Amino acid sequence: TGRQRRTCPGTHHQTPGCETSAFDDENSFYRYAGYTRFSTEIFKDTTGFLSYEYQHAEYEDKLSLFDEKRRDDLHFFGCGLSHKLWQSEKSAAQSLFLNVNYQHIQAYSNIPLYQYTKDLLQFSMAYRF
Repeated sequence: TGRQRRTCPGTHHQTPGCETSAFDDENSFYRYAGYTRFSTEIFKDTTGFLSYEYQHAEYEDKLSLFDEKRRDDLHFFGCGLSHKLWQSEKSAAQSLFLNVNYQHIQAYSNIPLYQYTKDLLQFSMAYRF
């Protein structure tokens, strides 16, 4: 007799003789994405950027609570500034930057629970070497 494959209870359980597979999970999906970005120096040592990303996701199985396959479309709009605070005299690659980034995310779904709008504002400092 050959070994039979069976679905395991839950996604985080290890049951002897049980194999887990993402293909058996209702959260398995295919995602397609595209991204574009434009950046340019706008002042001495200061670079600005604009970006856009699109993602489309299609889930393989119907969700337990909704009796339909989930489909999502996400749009990411971003902009930001990066200012060079310091650069090593020994190596041009060694430098310190101050960054500010804004991102607006708009998520659409055929299941209203998964629709949302999010705005992110991030400040960071980066040391490159």
